[in-house]
Amino acid sequence: MASRLNEYGALLGEIKRNGYAFLTARDYARRLSSGSPLPRKVCLLRVDVDSDPTTAFNMFARQRELGLQSTYYFRVSTFDAKIMRAIAAQGSEVGYHYEELATVAKRLGLFTREAVIAHMDVIQDEFRANMRRFSEVAGFAPETIASHGDFVNRALKIANTALISPRLRAEFGIVAEAYDAVFEETFDSRIIDRELPLLWSPETPQEAMKRGARIIRILVHPRQWHCSRAGNFRQEVTRIAEGVMFKSRAAARRIITGTAVGLICNVASSGIYAETTSQPPAMGKPASSCRTALAVPSDKPFRPGRGTEQIGRGLLYVSPAGSDMNDGSVGSPLRTLQAAADAARPGATVHVAPGVYDEVVHSQVDGTADAPIRFVSDVRGAAVIRPSGADGAVWVNRGDHVTIEGFEIDGSHSPAVRLGIDMQGSHVTVKNNHVHHILINGANDSDGGAGIVLDGARFGQTDQHAIGNLVHDIGADSPRVHGIYHQSTGSVVNNVVYNASQTGIVLWHDAHDVLIANNTVFSNRNGISVGAGDFYQAPSPANNVQVINNLVYDNTGIGIDEEGLTGTCNMYRNNLVYRNARNWGLQNGLTHTGTITADPQFVNYDPKGGGNYRLQPPSPAIDRGIAIEGLTYDIEGNARPQGRAIDIGAHEWIRASTRD
Repeated sequence: MASRLNEYGALLGEIKRNGYAFLTARDYARRLSSGSPLPRKVCLLRVDVDSDPTTAFNMFARQRELGLQSTYYFRVSTFDAKIMRAIAAQGSEVGYHYEELATVAKRLGLFTREAVIAHMDVIQDEFRANMRRFSEVAGFAPETIASHGDFVNRALKIANTALISPRLRAEFGIVAEAYDAVFEETFDSRIIDRELPLLWSPETPQEAMKRGARIIRILVHPRQWHCSRAGNFRQEVTRIAEGVMFKSRAAARRIITGTAVGLICNVASSGIYAETTSQPPAMGKPASSCRTALAVPSDKPFRPGRGTEQIGRGLLYVSPAGSDMNDGSVGSPLRTLQAAADAARPGATVHVAPGVYDEVVHSQVDGTADAPIRFVSDVRGAAVIRPSGADGAVWVNRGDHVTIEGFEIDGSHSPAVRLGIDMQGSHVTVKNNHVHHILINGANDSDGGAGIVLDGARFGQTDQHAIGNLVHDIGADSPRVHGIYHQSTGSVVNNVVYNASQTGIVLWHDAHDVLIANNTVFSNRNGISVGAGDFYQAPSPANNVQVINNLVYDNTGIGIDEEGLTGTCNMYRNNLVYRNARNWGLQNGLTHTGTITADPQFVNYDPKGGGNYRLQPPSPAIDRGIAIEGLTYDIEGNARPQGRAIDIGAHEWIRASTRD
């Protein structure tokens, strides 16, 4: 997203103009304990520096211009001597954002509240060491501290505050902990910033002021005001390795002591691998709940003028020759996709003419089941979205019932772009797009990236689909950059994915009930990975996942594998898996059937992407797939099947005499 720092400064100015005095947590606590009078209206502004201390300092610059004070809490991972000292030197407070209980629980594998309490002395010793480190870095001791929240705290139902004893408070002269009752009980409003489009919860600062709240506590985070959406999203995955390990091991222990008797688990550094003495039931579900068939929405390509328009629902037109002052009609087109996205209403089809569009797009309007919104490049691949100097994502969609079809998404002019298309709504489809050169300059860090992300986990969106896309050159030597990244329910069908830094197609977070079918995946580190972990919703395995008719070839790591928490209803049928460093790695005693282990016989194979990846006789992939409901076309729009059965991979073999 674009920087919102000017908006942040304007907000602080508005609060000040409404007569609120800004106090630090330290000053507020001292006034409460001493009985000193408080100003008539008080704002406690708290900045949790979970990431990006540079942006935190830029936020401080806005408040300094207004002569305001606030409290900044730094984690160990964000300690920055220069910034911490500069903030403190100019009157604001710098405190410690601690998380030792969660950190030690992950490191030692403490899976229960009781185990954490039994190791409290170890946890408190680590807190002591980090408090001393804070003092060394900052040049002073923190006077107030604030607990940082982690998935471990939620999973074990024990907050980091449990480690703070009266003895520790006295030992380090801690004036207050930010969640002390003496604080919480005095606030008339407790507000926290959220990601777009929510912005605030449970109310906005303006709403609190309007209703006359006297004491307002506002908690903000740098990532919400300047960092990219990709950075915000990927920050939640920064601990992917530790999250996989902790969640998988904890889940395995619960399974062993619960319903899945007979599951023998061997925990290794890369996750949980299991074998069974007898076939266990699906995790959390009876065996009878395994789904036998998953379907895909229509994979028919859009062709203007062939009955696909929603007459009377509203048509919008975009052209490089247009103007955003126009009305968006066919004779008076808009200039930018963003203007069309803002103007679109349920049922609209947005036609985009060929040309290069130097912009990022944020579509937020919901369609409906009966009146979806469709963004369509009138000539497939000819409407090129190529932003210059952007970060975050090229296109972020937050609307439900939205389809993005036929565009070229080119990140080559924006090295900081981490995501090509980020789909966050429910009932959404990314279809027939060409997404390439995303994060190609590396960024081997915890934020990661992807060509296409079906980003449904965070707010529980479902029914997300990636169909018929060409995705390539995504990332450079980073373990957290993938081709297509699915986190919810839906499908990944008919795509070609190559040269992704880590995995061509990956399921993670809350993924389940996903059909992965007829994709061609080659020359990545890993081909297809199925798993769940680092949950946003209630922990549940990646179950009822069907991996069918895929062509997975020449990946330098593993071809098809499972990681993290997976179920026993997953199905692996009729895939061609060949010339990967290791072809398979399934869990829970699952096996694959109908697998072909042979050269696919492409017309011209080039691992760098310059080849022809259609099949040619005598390819063993021809007529070797199984029928899938709704899968009636290939990536090029050719009907399936052409022979006695559909082919494996994204391309259906067409005889030369019948090819368009």
